[in-house]
Amino acid sequence: MEPRAAIAGGGGGRLVLRVPSLIHLLQLFTRKEWQDVSHHKTLIQCLYGTQGQGGDFHFNGFTELTLRDDLRAAGFEIVRLKLVDEWMFEAVARKVAHVAPEPMLRLETDAAFLDAAYRALLGRELTGCLLSGEGLVGVYSQNMLPGHSFAGCF
Repeated sequence: MEPRAAIAGGGGGRLVLRVPSLIHLLQLFTRKEWQDVSHHKTLIQCLYGTQGQGGDFHFNGFTELTLRDDLRAAGFEIVRLKLVDEWMFEAVARKVAHVAPEPMLRLETDAAFLDAAYRALLGRELTGCLLSGEGLVGVYSQNMLPGHSFAGCF
């Protein structure tokens, strides 16, 4: 998910978040005392989250510049920004301006959103999608998977 889109909605209030600091996290990989498989796996887990329960993962990592820019662009003013545990940012921000979400984020169905995203971001039409009993599994566009037949989602 695009970070600006995730935080652009709403109005007023306070946002508290913890996100990976890419620069600080990658610097930990270079420390002499962290040069073993166990430490490297721990750092990789910090980057992506433990994924041990729903929502326990990261879509994005940030630098201080990109975090400040994304929050500003979404209408937030940073009240406090600090580094926690040597690898993640903790930010407290307040909403100071309304920023309308991208029109495609207001589409009512997954199919409509996927089609709009394919057109806007990839410049091509979405032909169909692969469905399972649990919902959407994948998507395909024209000539992407010749010879395969999938259930359409449109």
